[in-house]
Amino acid sequence: SFWIRERQRVVILLDRAEGTRSADYGARFVERLVTLSYESLARKCQPLPRNTKWVLRQIFDNTRRTVVAILEKHKGELSAQELVTGGLARIEALNPTLNAVLVPQRASSTKGTGPLTGVPFLAKDLLPYPGLRAAMGARLFDGHVPASHVPYTQAIEDAGLACVGKTTTSEFGLLGSGETLLEGVTRSPWGAQLSPGGSSAGSAVAVAAGLVPLAHASDGGGSIRLPASLNGLFGFKPSMDATKSAMSVPSRFGRLLSEHCLTRSVRDSAAFFELTAAAPFRVPAPRKLRVGVYTRDAFSNVATEENCAAVAHAVEVLGGLGHEVEEIAPPALNGELISRSFFRLAGFMLTDLS
Repeated sequence: SFWIRERQRVVILLDRAEGTRSADYGARFVERLVTLSYESLARKCQPLPRNTKWVLRQIFDNTRRTVVAILEKHKGELSAQELVTGGLARIEALNPTLNAVLVPQRASSTKGTGPLTGVPFLAKDLLPYPGLRAAMGARLFDGHVPASHVPYTQAIEDAGLACVGKTTTSEFGLLGSGETLLEGVTRSPWGAQLSPGGSSAGSAVAVAAGLVPLAHASDGGGSIRLPASLNGLFGFKPSMDATKSAMSVPSRFGRLLSEHCLTRSVRDSAAFFELTAAAPFRVPAPRKLRVGVYTRDAFSNVATEENCAAVAHAVEVLGGLGHEVEEIAPPALNGELISRSFFRLAGFMLTDLS
Protein backbone atom coordinates (compact mmCIF):
# COMPACT_ATOMS: atom_id res chain seq x y z
CA SER A 1 0.00 0.00 0.00
CA PHE A 2 2.96 2.32 0.62
CA TRP A 3 4.15 1.96 -2.98
CA ILE A 4 0.67 2.67 -4.31
CA ARG A 5 0.33 5.80 -2.17
CA GLU A 6 3.76 7.04 -3.21
CA ARG A 7 2.97 6.43 -6.88
CA GLN A 8 -0.25 8.44 -6.53
CA ARG A 9 1.67 11.16 -4.74
CA VAL A 10 4.30 11.51 -7.46
CA VAL A 11 1.62 11.79 -10.13
CA ILE A 12 0.09 14.69 -8.17
CA LEU A 13 3.47 16.36 -7.79
CA LEU A 14 4.36 15.82 -11.44
CA ASP A 15 1.09 17.38 -12.46
CA ARG A 16 2.23 20.56 -10.70
CA ALA A 17 5.74 20.53 -12.16
CA GLU A 18 5.86 21.33 -15.88
CA GLY A 19 9.63 21.51 -15.56
CA THR A 20 9.85 17.72 -15.40
CA ARG A 21 9.92 17.73 -19.20
CA SER A 22 13.54 18.83 -18.82
CA ALA A 23 15.74 15.76 -18.42
CA ASP A 24 18.09 17.48 -15.97
CA TYR A 25 15.30 18.92 -13.84
CA GLY A 26 13.40 15.64 -14.02
CA ALA A 27 16.37 13.66 -12.70
CA ARG A 28 16.82 16.02 -9.75
CA PHE A 29 13.07 15.96 -9.12
CA VAL A 30 13.07 12.17 -8.96
CA GLU A 31 16.06 12.08 -6.60
CA ARG A 32 14.34 14.53 -4.27
CA LEU A 33 11.24 12.31 -4.21
CA VAL A 34 13.39 9.24 -3.57
CA THR A 35 15.04 10.94 -0.59
CA LEU A 36 11.76 12.15 0.91
CA SER A 37 10.05 8.78 0.44
CA TYR A 38 13.01 6.83 1.82
CA GLU A 39 13.04 8.99 4.95
CA SER A 40 9.27 8.53 5.34
CA LEU A 41 9.55 4.77 4.93
CA ALA A 42 12.49 4.56 7.33
CA ARG A 43 10.37 6.12 10.06
CA LYS A 44 7.72 3.42 9.61
CA CYS A 45 9.68 0.20 9.39
CA GLN A 46 13.16 -1.17 10.06
CA PRO A 47 15.30 -2.66 8.72
CA LEU A 48 14.81 -1.55 5.12
CA PRO A 49 15.90 -3.77 2.21
CA ARG A 50 19.21 -2.71 0.71
CA ASN A 51 17.62 -2.05 -2.66
CA THR A 52 14.87 0.23 -1.29
CA LYS A 53 16.23 3.39 -2.91
CA TRP A 54 16.70 1.61 -6.22
CA VAL A 55 13.08 0.42 -6.16
CA LEU A 56 11.82 3.92 -5.30
CA ARG A 57 13.93 5.39 -8.10
CA GLN A 58 12.45 2.98 -10.65
CA ILE A 59 8.88 3.72 -9.54
CA PHE A 60 9.28 7.49 -9.66
CA ASP A 61 11.37 7.65 -12.83
CA ASN A 62 9.00 5.38 -14.74
CA THR A 63 6.05 7.47 -13.63
CA ARG A 64 7.85 10.68 -14.61
CA ARG A 65 8.63 9.32 -18.07
CA THR A 66 5.03 8.21 -18.55
CA VAL A 67 3.62 11.60 -17.58
CA VAL A 68 6.14 13.46 -19.75
CA ALA A 69 5.26 11.23 -22.71
CA ILE A 70 1.57 12.02 -22.26
CA LEU A 71 2.32 15.74 -22.03
CA GLU A 72 4.41 15.64 -25.19
CA LYS A 73 1.83 13.58 -27.06
CA HIS A 74 -1.02 15.98 -26.41
CA LYS A 75 0.97 19.22 -26.06
CA GLY A 76 -1.91 20.82 -24.21
CA GLU A 77 -4.48 19.94 -26.84
CA LEU A 78 -7.27 17.76 -25.48
CA SER A 79 -10.91 17.69 -26.45
CA ALA A 80 -13.57 18.33 -23.82
CA GLN A 81 -14.72 14.72 -24.13
CA GLU A 82 -11.17 13.42 -23.57
CA LEU A 83 -10.90 15.48 -20.39
CA VAL A 84 -14.16 14.09 -19.02
CA THR A 85 -13.32 10.53 -20.02
CA GLY A 86 -9.93 10.81 -18.34
CA GLY A 87 -11.49 12.17 -15.16
CA LEU A 88 -14.06 9.38 -15.02
CA ALA A 89 -11.36 6.77 -15.58
CA ARG A 90 -9.32 8.11 -12.67
CA ILE A 91 -12.42 8.18 -10.45
CA GLU A 92 -13.19 4.59 -11.39
CA ALA A 93 -9.63 3.52 -10.57
CA LEU A 94 -9.16 5.28 -7.21
CA ASN A 95 -12.59 5.91 -5.74
CA PRO A 96 -13.10 2.34 -4.46
CA THR A 97 -10.16 3.04 -2.12
CA LEU A 98 -10.88 6.68 -1.30
CA ASN A 99 -14.72 6.66 -1.20
CA ALA A 100 -14.86 10.35 -2.11
CA VAL A 101 -17.26 10.37 -5.08
CA LEU A 102 -20.93 9.39 -5.05
CA VAL A 103 -22.12 7.54 -8.16
CA PRO A 104 -19.99 9.21 -10.84
CA GLN A 105 -21.79 9.80 -14.12
CA ARG A 106 -21.07 11.25 -17.51
CA ALA A 107 -21.77 14.95 -17.83
CA SER A 108 -24.89 15.87 -19.76
CA SER A 109 -22.87 17.86 -22.30
CA THR A 110 -19.27 18.72 -23.16
CA LYS A 111 -20.12 21.04 -26.05
CA GLY A 112 -20.42 24.32 -24.19
CA THR A 113 -18.63 27.54 -24.98
CA GLY A 114 -17.74 28.63 -21.44
CA PRO A 115 -14.14 29.32 -20.40
CA LEU A 116 -13.90 25.96 -18.58
CA THR A 117 -15.74 23.78 -21.08
CA GLY A 118 -15.02 20.09 -20.58
CA VAL A 119 -13.11 20.44 -17.31
CA PRO A 120 -14.32 17.59 -15.06
CA PHE A 121 -15.86 18.88 -11.87
CA LEU A 122 -17.55 17.48 -8.75
CA ALA A 123 -20.19 19.05 -6.51
CA LYS A 124 -20.43 18.58 -2.75
CA ASP A 125 -23.52 16.65 -1.69
CA LEU A 126 -24.93 19.73 0.05
CA LEU A 127 -25.36 21.52 -3.29
CA PRO A 128 -28.73 20.95 -5.04
CA TYR A 129 -27.43 20.05 -8.51
CA PRO A 130 -30.22 19.08 -10.96
CA GLY A 131 -30.28 15.41 -11.90
CA LEU A 132 -27.93 14.39 -9.10
CA ARG A 133 -29.01 13.08 -5.70
CA ALA A 134 -28.76 15.66 -2.91
CA ALA A 135 -28.91 13.72 0.36
CA MET A 136 -26.71 16.14 2.35
CA GLY A 137 -24.95 13.11 3.84
CA ALA A 138 -28.17 12.07 5.61
CA ARG A 139 -30.25 8.92 5.24
CA LEU A 140 -33.32 11.11 5.75
CA PHE A 141 -32.88 12.68 2.31
CA ASP A 142 -31.46 9.69 0.43
CA GLY A 143 -33.21 9.64 -2.93
CA HIS A 144 -33.91 13.38 -3.14
CA VAL A 145 -32.99 14.63 -6.64
CA PRO A 146 -33.40 18.35 -7.48
CA ALA A 147 -35.13 19.01 -10.79
CA SER A 148 -33.90 22.48 -11.70
CA HIS A 149 -30.91 24.79 -11.41
CA VAL A 150 -30.29 27.36 -8.72
CA PRO A 151 -28.32 30.50 -9.69
CA TYR A 152 -25.07 28.99 -8.39
CA THR A 153 -25.31 25.72 -10.33
CA GLN A 154 -26.42 27.62 -13.43
CA ALA A 155 -23.22 29.67 -13.20
CA ILE A 156 -21.24 26.42 -13.07
CA GLU A 157 -23.06 25.14 -16.16
CA ASP A 158 -22.51 28.44 -17.98
CA ALA A 159 -18.79 28.20 -17.24
CA GLY A 160 -18.74 24.90 -19.12
CA LEU A 161 -17.63 22.74 -16.21
CA ALA A 162 -18.63 19.10 -16.67
CA CYS A 163 -20.16 17.95 -13.39
CA VAL A 164 -19.48 14.20 -13.25
CA GLY A 165 -20.83 13.46 -9.77
CA LYS A 166 -21.26 14.48 -6.15
CA THR A 167 -18.77 14.24 -3.28
CA THR A 168 -19.16 12.99 0.26
CA THR A 169 -19.84 15.25 3.22
CA SER A 170 -20.55 14.81 6.90
CA GLU A 171 -24.26 14.71 7.79
CA PHE A 172 -25.72 18.13 6.89
CA GLY A 173 -22.13 19.34 6.68
CA LEU A 174 -21.96 19.83 10.44
CA LEU A 175 -18.77 17.94 11.33
CA GLY A 176 -15.14 18.42 10.36
CA SER A 177 -14.78 14.85 9.12
CA GLY A 178 -15.97 12.50 6.38
CA GLU A 179 -17.81 9.58 7.98
CA THR A 180 -21.56 9.02 7.73
CA LEU A 181 -23.97 6.15 8.20
CA LEU A 182 -25.17 6.79 4.64
CA GLU A 183 -21.84 6.73 2.79
CA GLY A 184 -19.26 5.21 5.13
CA VAL A 185 -15.72 6.56 5.59
CA THR A 186 -13.94 8.89 3.16
CA ARG A 187 -10.18 8.25 3.28
CA SER A 188 -7.29 10.64 2.86
CA PRO A 189 -5.11 10.12 -0.26
CA TRP A 190 -2.08 10.70 1.96
CA GLY A 191 -2.80 7.62 4.09
CA ALA A 192 -5.75 5.44 5.02
CA GLN A 193 -5.08 6.13 8.71
CA LEU A 194 -5.38 9.91 8.23
CA SER A 195 -8.50 12.06 8.22
CA PRO A 196 -9.18 14.30 5.20
CA GLY A 197 -11.13 16.68 7.45
CA GLY A 198 -14.54 18.04 6.53
CA SER A 199 -17.19 18.72 5.98
CA SER A 200 -16.05 19.02 2.34
CA ALA A 201 -14.20 15.73 2.74
CA GLY A 202 -14.95 14.15 -0.63
CA SER A 203 -14.16 17.31 -2.60
CA ALA A 204 -10.80 17.72 -0.85
CA VAL A 205 -9.84 14.08 -1.42
CA ALA A 206 -10.94 14.21 -5.07
CA VAL A 207 -8.76 17.24 -5.83
CA ALA A 208 -5.79 16.09 -3.73
CA ALA A 209 -5.79 12.67 -5.44
CA GLY A 210 -6.07 14.22 -8.89
CA LEU A 211 -9.54 12.87 -9.69
CA VAL A 212 -10.58 16.36 -10.80
CA PRO A 213 -8.68 19.68 -10.90
CA LEU A 214 -11.27 21.47 -8.76
CA ALA A 215 -14.41 20.62 -6.82
CA HIS A 216 -17.23 22.54 -5.20
CA ALA A 217 -17.10 23.00 -1.42
CA SER A 218 -18.96 25.07 1.16
CA ASP A 219 -17.94 26.58 4.49
CA GLY A 220 -19.89 27.56 7.59
CA GLY A 221 -17.39 26.84 10.36
CA GLY A 222 -14.26 25.74 8.51
CA SER A 223 -15.56 23.18 6.00
CA ILE A 224 -13.41 24.53 3.16
CA ARG A 225 -10.43 25.73 5.16
CA LEU A 226 -9.91 22.63 7.31
CA PRO A 227 -9.81 20.02 4.51
CA ALA A 228 -7.71 22.39 2.39
CA SER A 229 -5.13 22.47 5.18
CA LEU A 230 -5.19 18.72 5.78
CA ASN A 231 -4.85 17.82 2.09
CA GLY A 232 -2.30 20.32 0.82
CA LEU A 233 -4.83 22.37 -1.16
CA PHE A 234 -5.94 25.99 -1.45
CA GLY A 235 -9.29 27.03 -0.06
CA PHE A 236 -10.90 30.10 1.45
CA LYS A 237 -14.34 31.08 2.70
CA PRO A 238 -15.88 33.92 0.64
CA SER A 239 -17.76 36.64 2.48
CA MET A 240 -21.49 36.22 3.02
CA ASP A 241 -23.49 36.85 -0.17
CA ALA A 242 -20.32 37.21 -2.24
CA THR A 243 -21.43 34.40 -4.57
CA LYS A 244 -24.67 33.59 -6.34
CA SER A 245 -27.40 31.87 -4.31
CA ALA A 246 -27.19 28.09 -3.95
CA MET A 247 -30.54 27.68 -2.20
CA SER A 248 -33.41 25.97 -4.02
CA VAL A 249 -35.86 27.23 -1.38
CA PRO A 250 -35.44 29.98 1.24
CA SER A 251 -33.53 28.47 4.16
CA ARG A 252 -32.01 29.92 7.30
CA PHE A 253 -29.58 26.96 7.30
CA GLY A 254 -28.30 27.99 3.89
CA ARG A 255 -27.45 31.40 5.30
CA LEU A 256 -24.77 29.75 7.42
CA LEU A 257 -22.83 28.64 4.36
CA SER A 258 -20.50 30.31 1.90
CA GLU A 259 -20.14 28.50 -1.44
CA HIS A 260 -16.80 28.09 -3.20
CA CYS A 261 -14.36 25.35 -4.18
CA LEU A 262 -11.14 23.49 -3.38
CA THR A 263 -8.23 23.75 -5.81
CA ARG A 264 -4.49 23.21 -6.08
CA SER A 265 -3.71 26.86 -6.79
CA VAL A 266 -4.82 30.39 -5.96
CA ARG A 267 -5.15 30.99 -9.71
CA ASP A 268 -7.82 28.29 -10.16
CA SER A 269 -9.71 29.39 -7.05
CA ALA A 270 -9.80 33.00 -8.26
CA ALA A 271 -11.02 31.93 -11.71
CA PHE A 272 -13.87 29.89 -10.18
CA PHE A 273 -14.82 32.72 -7.83
CA GLU A 274 -15.00 35.18 -10.72
CA LEU A 275 -17.41 32.85 -12.56
CA THR A 276 -19.72 32.36 -9.55
CA ALA A 277 -19.54 35.81 -7.93
CA ALA A 278 -22.81 37.58 -7.20
CA ALA A 279 -21.46 40.80 -8.71
CA PRO A 280 -18.37 41.79 -10.72
CA PHE A 281 -15.37 42.52 -8.57
CA ARG A 282 -12.08 44.28 -9.06
CA VAL A 283 -8.76 43.04 -7.79
CA PRO A 284 -7.32 45.82 -5.58
CA ALA A 285 -3.99 47.33 -6.48
CA PRO A 286 -1.02 45.71 -4.71
CA ARG A 287 -0.19 47.40 -1.43
CA LYS A 288 1.76 46.78 1.74
CA LEU A 289 -0.25 44.79 4.26
CA ARG A 290 -0.09 44.49 8.04
CA VAL A 291 -0.39 40.83 8.98
CA GLY A 292 -0.91 39.51 12.51
CA VAL A 293 0.22 35.96 13.31
CA TYR A 294 -0.66 33.63 16.18
CA THR A 295 -0.33 29.87 16.66
CA ARG A 296 -2.88 29.13 19.39
CA ASP A 297 -6.46 28.14 18.53
CA ALA A 298 -9.79 29.14 20.08
CA PHE A 299 -9.49 26.21 22.53
CA SER A 300 -6.07 27.49 23.73
CA ASN A 301 -4.25 24.61 22.02
CA VAL A 302 -0.79 25.39 20.66
CA ALA A 303 -0.16 24.31 17.07
CA THR A 304 2.09 21.31 16.42
CA GLU A 305 5.77 21.76 15.70
CA GLU A 306 5.18 21.05 12.00
CA ASN A 307 2.38 23.60 11.79
CA CYS A 308 4.45 26.23 13.59
CA ALA A 309 7.24 25.63 11.09
CA ALA A 310 4.78 26.13 8.21
CA VAL A 311 3.55 29.38 9.78
CA ALA A 312 7.15 30.55 10.20
CA HIS A 313 7.79 29.84 6.52
CA ALA A 314 4.68 31.81 5.53
CA VAL A 315 5.87 34.72 7.70
CA GLU A 316 9.23 34.64 5.92
CA VAL A 317 7.57 34.68 2.50
CA LEU A 318 5.24 37.56 3.42
CA GLY A 319 8.13 39.54 4.84
CA GLY A 320 10.10 38.95 1.67
CA LEU A 321 7.20 40.40 -0.32
CA GLY A 322 7.44 43.61 1.67
CA HIS A 323 4.54 43.12 4.07
CA GLU A 324 4.67 43.99 7.76
CA VAL A 325 4.24 40.81 9.83
CA GLU A 326 4.12 40.67 13.61
CA GLU A 327 3.14 38.16 16.26
CA ILE A 328 -0.08 39.04 18.07
CA ALA A 329 -2.20 37.57 20.84
CA PRO A 330 -4.99 35.30 19.56
CA PRO A 331 -8.56 36.65 19.68
CA ALA A 332 -10.18 36.31 23.09
CA LEU A 333 -12.65 33.61 22.05
CA ASN A 334 -14.27 30.81 23.99
CA GLY A 335 -14.00 27.95 21.50
CA GLU A 336 -16.15 25.56 23.48
CA LEU A 337 -19.00 28.08 23.81
CA ILE A 338 -18.79 29.01 20.12
CA SER A 339 -18.92 25.34 19.14
CA ARG A 340 -21.98 24.61 21.27
CA SER A 341 -23.74 27.73 19.99
CA PHE A 342 -22.99 26.87 16.36
CA PHE A 343 -24.50 23.40 16.62
CA ARG A 344 -27.58 24.67 18.45
CA LEU A 345 -28.09 27.36 15.84
CA ALA A 346 -27.58 24.88 12.99
CA GLY A 347 -30.02 22.43 14.57
CA PHE A 348 -32.66 25.13 14.82
CA MET A 349 -32.10 26.21 11.22
CA LEU A 350 -32.34 22.63 9.94
CA THR A 351 -36.04 22.66 10.82
CA ASP A 352 -36.52 24.60 7.56
CA LEU A 353 -35.63 21.42 5.66
CA SER A 354 -38.35 19.21 7.11
